[in-house]
Amino acid sequence: MRILIIRKPTNYELHGERVAAHVERGLMDGSNLDRLKKVHEQHYQSLELLYVKLKKFGFEFKSILRSDTWPNDFKSDLIMTVGGDGTLLSASHQLGQGEKIVGLRSSDASVGFTCAAGSNNVDLLLANILSGQQKFVEVSRIGVRLTKVEGGKSFEMVPVLNDVLFANCNPAATSRYRIQVGDQSEFQKSSGIWISTAVGSTAGILAAGGQRLNLEDRRFQYCVREIYRVRDESFNLVGGLFEPENSPIVIESRNENALIALDGQHGEMLLDFGDKIEFTRGPSLLLALPENV
Repeated sequence: MRILIIRKPTNYELHGERVAAHVERGLMDGSNLDRLKKVHEQHYQSLELLYVKLKKFGFEFKSILRSDTWPNDFKSDLIMTVGGDGTLLSASHQLGQGEKIVGLRSSDASVGFTCAAGSNNVDLLLANILSGQQKFVEVSRIGVRLTKVEGGKSFEMVPVLNDVLFANCNPAATSRYRIQVGDQSEFQKSSGIWISTAVGSTAGILAAGGQRLNLEDRRFQYCVREIYRVRDESFNLVGGLFEPENSPIVIESRNENALIALDGQHGEMLLDFGDKIEFTRGPSLLLALPENV
């Protein structure tokens, strides 16, 4: 069996020199650098342990950073991410219908809600993968179709495993838009709109008032954040479950400076006034059953 490993760069690698300089100048407490170093060391200990165990079990594997171009000369049977949820979400954008992905949580700092194991149970994870006993769940992804007001050109964005946020580029500014759900539409002002899969139902949309769904639930949900009401004005389209085949959602931006963020910072697009976003059903994935489910 062949495994392509997608690993994250640590925050120590990304920001360590700058933080160390701030600590040296007395601008930051040294504990900030100590935390970065600790997580960095845990990550690489997990990575080295994984390499040793993969060789022990006889797997063929290749390891790349999540920012690297995926190799064309290595055809893998599954993808394994080493990091946390962010690394898995980023890697998922590269995968097509029915492909398998396994998350390995590499440090105490990683939440790892989508991860199947931590470094303390790598042996069991690999043994289950090798024997075919590892459980995978088919999870839905959101398809995002953007239609530009200039020229009317439409194109598909990456499939989204967790959630999409539509909002003003300035988080303190009002988001203005027209939302259509099925055959109903409303003009609204709010802090933005979450659109979420079942996988993402425990993230931002839950904090905004959404509901938690089972991983295998095919329904999506949306939730308007902090809607602005004038006096007793009422709105019908403020949130709920939907299936895009039966009740598609379209958002038309009425902001000069808006964006859609796909799976957090792992994909985003700036929007012009009049651009439209339609949410469809994307290709599903086979996700290794997370350890905390």
